[in-house]
Amino acid sequence: MKKTTKLDKKEMQLLKELENDEWVDTPNMEKEKERYKKLARSFALKKKNINIRLAENDLLKLKSKGLSTGLSYQTLVAFLIHQYVSGKINITV
Repeated sequence: MKKTTKLDKKEMQLLKELENDEWVDTPNMEKEKERYKKLARSFALKKKNINIRLAENDLLKLKSKGLSTGLSYQTLVAFLIHQYVSGKINITV
């Protein structure tokens, strides 16, 4: 007996693209994997701890916003700082 699997919209789109030969192999896949591994290690190793003082209410709001986005509040703070120093968000003081 053949088992049928239902695919969602995204999976159907991926299957269609694959069947239409829209996907191509990445040349030098092993070299690319190593490159991304090195980038990931470099990024992970360069993290530093900092200490900051926040108003208790602000910390509670950060924790709440983090929970609603599925991130820890520390990750959320790091993301916001990264967005700011990358010039993706601006803050007017």
